[in-house]
Formats: sequence, structure tokens, C-alpha cells
Amino acid sequence: MVKKKSIKKIRSTKIGLFEKFTLAFYDHMKLSVLFWISIFIFGFFSYTTFMQRQGFPQVSVPISLVKIVYLANDKAVVDKQVTSKLVEAVQADPSVEKSTSTSTNNGGVIVVQHTDKFTSGEGSKSIESAITNSTVKIPPNAVVEYSTIDAARFNNKYDVLVSVNSPSANLETIIENANVIGKSLDAEFEEITNAETISPITEGINPISKKPGKIQTQFDWQGISEDGELKTNNSVVIGINFAEGTDLVKFNKLLESAITEHSENLSDKDIAVVQAVGFAESIEQQTDSLQNNLFEGLLIVILICLIFIGARAGLTAAAAMAVTLSTTIAILYAGGATLNTITLFGLVLCLGLIVDDIVIITESIDAQRQKTKNLREAVTIAVKKIARASSAGTFTTALAFAPLLFFGGILGKFIKIMPITIILSLVVSLIVSLAFVPLFIRLVHFEKKKPHKYNPLEYLRSGVEWVASSLSRIIVSADTTKKKAIYSLVAILVSLTFLMASGPLYSKLKFDIFPTPKDSNELQIEYSFIPGTTIDKAIDITRKSNDIISDTLNENILRISYQGNANERQATARITLTPYEEREVTSTELVTDLQQQLDSVENATITVSQLSAGPPKERLPFVVQIKADDQRAADIAANNLVKFLDGNEVSRSNGTTASIAETEYTGELITITRINGERVVQVRAGFDADDTTAIVQSAKSLVEEDYLSEPSNFPGLGIEDFGFDFGSESDNQESFQTVIAALPILLLLMYLLLVFQFKSLLQPLLILLAVPFSFFGVGLALNLTNNPISFFTMIGFFALIGISVNNTILLTDFANQGRKRGLSPRQAMAGAVHERLRPLLTTTITSVCALIPLTLSDPFWESLSITLIGGLLSSAFLVIISFPYFYLILEHSRNSLSKKLQSFRGK
Repeated sequence: MVKKKSIKKIRSTKIGLFEKFTLAFYDHMKLSVLFWISIFIFGFFSYTTFMQRQGFPQVSVPISLVKIVYLANDKAVVDKQVTSKLVEAVQADPSVEKSTSTSTNNGGVIVVQHTDKFTSGEGSKSIESAITNSTVKIPPNAVVEYSTIDAARFNNKYDVLVSVNSPSANLETIIENANVIGKSLDAEFEEITNAETISPITEGINPISKKPGKIQTQFDWQGISEDGELKTNNSVVIGINFAEGTDLVKFNKLLESAITEHSENLSDKDIAVVQAVGFAESIEQQTDSLQNNLFEGLLIVILICLIFIGARAGLTAAAAMAVTLSTTIAILYAGGATLNTITLFGLVLCLGLIVDDIVIITESIDAQRQKTKNLREAVTIAVKKIARASSAGTFTTALAFAPLLFFGGILGKFIKIMPITIILSLVVSLIVSLAFVPLFIRLVHFEKKKPHKYNPLEYLRSGVEWVASSLSRIIVSADTTKKKAIYSLVAILVSLTFLMASGPLYSKLKFDIFPTPKDSNELQIEYSFIPGTTIDKAIDITRKSNDIISDTLNENILRISYQGNANERQATARITLTPYEEREVTSTELVTDLQQQLDSVENATITVSQLSAGPPKERLPFVVQIKADDQRAADIAANNLVKFLDGNEVSRSNGTTASIAETEYTGELITITRINGERVVQVRAGFDADDTTAIVQSAKSLVEEDYLSEPSNFPGLGIEDFGFDFGSESDNQESFQTVIAALPILLLLMYLLLVFQFKSLLQPLLILLAVPFSFFGVGLALNLTNNPISFFTMIGFFALIGISVNNTILLTDFANQGRKRGLSPRQAMAGAVHERLRPLLTTTITSVCALIPLTLSDPFWESLSITLIGGLLSSAFLVIISFPYFYLILEHSRNSLSKKLQSFRGK
């Protein structure tokens, strides 16, 4: 009787805005079909053809470089006569926030960090003007160059690095061929704006002899795997820049073809030309991952909806997901976005989020079709019942990602397109659920046949119906004061048990903003040569290392490149592994094995690490800077600090410890360093664990509380002479803090949105209970999979806030609708649980299963997916078991308070 009255009441009610919006598409079928087909086609071609492929978003970081060439063969002379004077002019420029200079025997570099108001290019011009117009005098034979920083490119400058290499040709011959090939490529393709040889030989004027001189200051190796053996050749790199708007993937095919042709046409057959490193391959891998996840996600949606709702519902949901993604991509393209790693990250994450609105409306229409034969009326009733709550859930989920828009620093600029992509997809999914889904159901509509008596799916659906009816009966059966108290107490105890159990789970977790993935397709080898190493000795060390790399990695390596930036102080090699799905061992296992072998190499410290789409890990992330005005005092303090740090242990907040496995102090043997013009020496340290974020802060506390508390450790110096620099980790932590600071604002805005939606101050607080309901599942899932709390878990948690709250929104809204029809709070909530259990289970299971391919396809996504999966399961369980009783407690309190107020007014 309640259901019939409900339908009758809805039929007689004036049609609202949501229903009008849906029926506008539903009633004008031909125009609507044409509209959605056009959108889908435009989105499809935007993804496959129109959108420019990039490695990372083109972001101008506020950092520029001043490079110095001064062939003095004495770093002290370079610092005194050139670097320190240029730093003086740099520090006077108002655009400068911080400068770090290093002087070597024959040159130096000044890294200038500008205020956020300046781009790298603007900052570089400002610095050049400041130096040109300053009164400082430097030797006329000192060469000063100004350059910008582009963190989305190789060596901060190039889109692609091409290697010209040979096993036997001398360096001059390779350079000559590289110059010829670079000019040929530049002339051949209008997409190439610059192709320059990164010469390992530096030319300048010797300040003593006053004569031109040449000196080899850099070197490069290029290795290609052939039949399981890595053949490494002496190499010279050509750095190539593409014109703005060039599609890296498409043009890369042309470039590879041209490189192969040049290599075959060289007169010296001993010289080979290959692409050393580029973004095209990783972009294609990410694209393939997205396509595979989309395909698998669509199949999962069809399967789950087939099981819980029906075949037509599964087909409808899958079509709506495809339309949502294509529409999102079309809007991104129209807005000037490119298809890059961050955009793809957002699109892949969308797969687990856009299911919600689509499945809810699909299931609601399907449920109404059981009650009325008129499809248009079923659509109208379904939309009226769930549209308002669904829209509130969607905007709440979208709002959950808003803090990521405030992620500060350089990293914030890189990831900004990700929350934009996710928020856009959520809004589009709501529109598609209201406009496309009913239309599609009309197109594929056919009369339902009576289900087969022995259809196993009907038994499963009947089982879900039995569970829903049982839960509803339990709620209704608590009709005595004693039962009400017992049931409510049990619900509260269950919730509190889960919440209290979350504490120990989170205390065991590590904290690392950007953790190292469990597997990757690239490795990085970092060399730090001992003081006094010559360029020839560095070449010899890396040659021996290449042999070890080849023997250790064996068939698991594809190529290696030193990227034209190795010198007598340091070197960095980039290794491309065979794809992880084709390997029997993970990259982490390869890192361990390779590190053990390379530890035997003398006269260099060599560190092996993984490379992934996240920021790179630094070998020695903990840095203490000591002012070196008094060189002897600074040297004593630094050596005492090394003794203090070496082998010491640092404690994490969860009670576990990590050891300081490596320390480094070279004083001024290699370089002379200045921070903002002040001369400093640096003590560096690395750890035996990789959760850098937590450890560096603990190490800082250790130094401050133990080392700096004893003045005898640094005679002649004061505490103010010590500073800390954690490099990119410092920037990451600052950016992370901006998001954490935005979290309370987010919750307040969500609360205000729900207050507006429900016209209540208390019910929004009840709805937000879904957030702590997810804590246990997140903590358990992260512990079981050995994932730390990180930037990725934070993104997953923000997504959880919206998704989990959506469940309580729908239950509360449905119960409120029952209350308006005259039902008691207990009857209203019982009806809500009965009606909403199937869609709640469907959306939860669909979201979880849609995330499984994402979890398994790429280790980079694992912690994010695991966070969502664990939180969704935990929240859904507690929403079903406990939330109804919290609602009843609130309603009972409201009624009691209302009666007391009426009684008071009556007196």
C-alpha cells in the first residue's frame, strides 16, 4: 500500500527541474541521439587524433640558471673572481627568492629560484638584466650563459635525446657526425625548432696563458641490448626541441624513421644513431593502460549490473560510461588540455568514480519499471526520487577534490590538471545519468519476459532482496523501548569498534609523500665520484659499471643512456627495462641485486633507484648546511656531525626506527658552494629505508635535540650557523601542508552544501559519518598491501569522502521522502534500506571491481586503488549495519526536543 500511494503522490506532483531536464532529452529522441552521437564522435577523435600527446604538462617553474665557463683550473679563483661577484648582482634582483651557486675548477653554475610571480623565462631575463646593469666586474674571458628550467623535459631543456655512438671512433669524429645529423634533422622537419649537439668538450680562454683552450668536461655512454647482451658505446647526445603543439607520439614515429635512415646512410658504418630517451614510449604505455582499463572496466560494469539488475542495465551503464569519458575528453580538448601522464592519471581514476551516478539512475529506472508499465512515467518517478540526492552526492565528491587545486609549489602546477579532469568527469557523469541514460533505456526498451524459473541470477537477486527485507524487518521490529536501546547500542558499539581498531592500523603505517613504486620500467643509476677524480678516471669507472649492469640485469635490460650530463664529479644513467608484465622479477628486486654488485666499484658512491611518473628520489635527501666563513670551524663541525650521524638511528612517529646508512662530506674539495651569497659546506645523509618524508623530519629533530644541544660539537660556531635543506622533499612537504590546511575548509563547504540540500543543521553531520566509517578499511588495506600513507592515498581518501557520503545521502534523502509521506522514522528508514540496498551494493561492488584492473595493471596506481577499495568496502558495510540506527537516534532526539519545546511554549 505504501508503494502505490507513493507512486500516486509522485504522479500528482508538479514536475521539477531535474525531471524537465531529463524529459527534454527523452521526448526529443532524434535530436538527442544526434547530439550524443556527435559528442561521442568528437570525444573519440579528440582522444585518438586531435589531442596533443605530451610526457608531462608544460609548466614553467620559477627557476633559472646562470652557467659560467672560466678555465682557471682552480675553483677558488673561479669563486673569487667570477661566481661570488655574479651572486652579488643576482641577490640584488627583486625577482630572486633564493640562489645556490657552485664553483668548480673551470666554471660554475648559479641556480636561481624566483618568486612565484615569475616564470623561468621571465626570471632568466630579469637576472641577465641585473647582471648586465650591475657594477660588478668579472674577467673579460669569463663566459656567462643564461638558461631556463623546464622540469617536463630531459636535462631541463630537450623533448628528445638522440645518441650518436660508436664502439671505436674517437670523440672528435662522433661530435662531427652528431653536428651533421643535428643540422639535417633540423632542416628536415618543421616540427623541430632546435637540434643541438651537447658537446662533451668545453672551449674557453685560459686566464693564465690567455690562449684559447679545449677540455673534456662531460661524457656519455649509450647501450643497447642485443640477444640478451648489453653493448655499450661511447656516445655524444643531440638534444632536440619540438615546436609547440607537436604530438610527441605521432612525430616520434617519423623521427625514429629518420634516425634509422641517417644511421644507415652514414659513411662510417662504425657509428650508430639511436633515440636515447624520449617520452613517446611512456605515453603510449599510459594510453594503452587507459584503454585496457576502460575496456575491462566496461566489461565489469556489464557483468555486475547483469548479476544485480539485468543485462539491459549493464549495457546501459557501460554505454553511459563510454559517453561520459568521451564527453570529458572532448571538453578537455576544447579547453586546450593535452593528453599527458597527469591527464591520463585523472582519466584512469575517473573509471572508479563515474560509475556511481550512472548505476544509481539505471537501477532506479529499472526498479520503477517493476511498478509501472509506462516507461516515461517510470523515468519521471525514478529521476524525481534520486536526482536531488544524486546531484548532492556528485557535487560533494567533486568538492572533495577541490583541495588538490590548492596544492602549492612546482608540484601543484604539474598536478592541477588532474583534479580539473576528475571534477569535470563527475559533473559530466551526472549530466549523462540524467540526460543520456533514460534516453538509451528508451532506445533499447523491450518488454521484459518472465524470468526462467531456474535462472541462477534470479536466485542471487532474490537473495539480495531477502537480505534487504531482513534488515528492514530488524529495524521495524525494534518497536519496544528495550529493543530500541539494544539495537542502537549494538550499532554504536560496532562503529566504535571499527573506529578504535583503525588507530593501531594507522600507527603501523609509514608516511612518504611520494613512495617508491613496487615495480617500474625504468631505473636510475647515480654516481658520486671521490674528490680528485679526473674525467678519464670517471669514464673508466662508469665503463666497469656498465659491464656489471649488463651482467646483473641480463635479459631484463633494453637500453641505457647517460644523457650527456656525466662529468668528473657525478653521473646519472637512465636504464629502460623490459616491460614489467614480461619480467619474472620486479624492478625492486633488480635494484637490490644491482646495488649489491655496484657496491664493489671503487672510487665512487653508486646508488640504484627506480624511476616512475612521480618525482625522483634523492640518494642523500638529508642535508645540513654549515656556514663556512670560518673554514676551519666549519670543517670541525661538519666532521663531528658526520661521526654523529654515521650509523645512528632515527625514530618514526609510529615507534619504528631507520638507520642512517650513508653520510657524505667533501667540504670544498670538489666545489665551493654559496647559499644566497653566503659560503657554506654541506653534510649529506641517506637512510636504509625509503619513506623519506617521515625520516628526514625525524633526522632533523635528532640533530637539533642531540648534536646542536652540545656546543662542543661545533666550537667557534653558533646554532644560527646551521641550516637544513631537503631539496624536492621540502617542496613536497610544503605543498602537502597546503592541502592538509585546505581539508577543514573542504569539510565545512561540504557541510554547508548538505545544509542547503537537506535544510537541516544536524542531518549533514549524520551524513558525514560515512567518512570515519571508511577509516578501518583504508588502514587495513594499506597494511595488508604494505603501502604507506602518501600523496596517492590522500587522493584516494578525498575520492572516498565523496563516494562514501553519497551512500548516506541517498539513504537519508529516501528516508526523508518517507517521512514527508507520513511514515514514522523507523518505517521510513526501513523502507530506505529496503529500496536502497541493491543499488548501494551494486555501486560499491561495481566501483571496487572497476578498480581491480587499475590496481593490477600498474604498480604506480596500487596505493590509490587500494585506498578506495578498502574504504568503500568498510564504509558500505557500516552504512548498511550501523547508519540506520544513528539516523533513528537523531530523529528520536529531534522529536523529543520538539516535544519539550512545544510543552515549554504551552506553559
